Amino acid sequence: MRLTIYELVIRVCVIDSGVELSHPDLNTNNITGTNDLGTGLWYQDSNGHGTHVLGTIAATTNEFGVVGVMPSNNINIHIVKVFDESGWAYSSSLIAALDVCVQNGADVVNMSLGGSSKSRFESRSFENAYKNGVISIAASGNNGSTDYLYPASYDSVISVGAIDEYNNIADFSQSNDQVELVAPGVSVLSTVPPGSALNASLTTAIEKYQANALEGSVKDTVTADLSVCGFGTSTCYAQGAVCLFERGEITFMEKAMLCESSGGVAVIIYNNESGQFRGTLGPVNTK
Repeated sequence: MRLTIYELVIRVCVIDSGVELSHPDLNTNNITGTNDLGTGLWYQDSNGHGTHVLGTIAATTNEFGVVGVMPSNNINIHIVKVFDESGWAYSSSLIAALDVCVQNGADVVNMSLGGSSKSRFESRSFENAYKNGVISIAASGNNGSTDYLYPASYDSVISVGAIDEYNNIADFSQSNDQVELVAPGVSVLSTVPPGSALNASLTTAIEKYQANALEGSVKDTVTADLSVCGFGTSTCYAQGAVCLFERGEITFMEKAMLCESSGGVAVIIYNNESGQFRGTLGPVNTK
């Protein structure tokens, strides 16, 4: 009796900001892509989001950097670039990108993106992709509410939320009755375009503290007085100051926006429980 084992090769289409193909943790032999006249070359990523996503999926096992959830040769990647460095795209661009994924034989479409408005044209496109055997997966959202984000909340799309190391829903993860799956989504390190990694340090007159940069932060150095702003749920007087927030109650983005509207120049968020934490200032959006 002869036993024959067939290896199943999966084709994953990633709709995002492109990928920095020069990264040593990414296997360029199994990555292809489609250029977009409005966003540039698919193998360049001035935003960094797409490179991070791709590393989470498929960073290679090479004793360097990180390892993706499926690092073997049994995965082929196709990149469709819909975002530039701004992190914004139109619904029509998403629909066109989905069509490209289907045309290129995708088994799975990955979208770490979303917007608050639903569209019957989008819904119909994802329904058609589903009928053609394509599994579409999208992030449930990062604003910490029960709001619906699209395309994740279409019935033909699998909505994925985030949990922390204690298996609790991450405080930034949107949670509603359309979320089908959750997975670890806090303190996940991945690939970034070379030279773009964010390192944070925090020093006062008397002590140096451990710090992590929030995803979406800008690169800069600031020296200023601290303005204590609590959770950020009320007025914060921070003209020319660094806003000091306690973690919780509202999203990191809402805290940053309050600081900015109050004249602040930077944001520090301290943990309200033991241990370090990481987070994001928000998702990549479609509009």
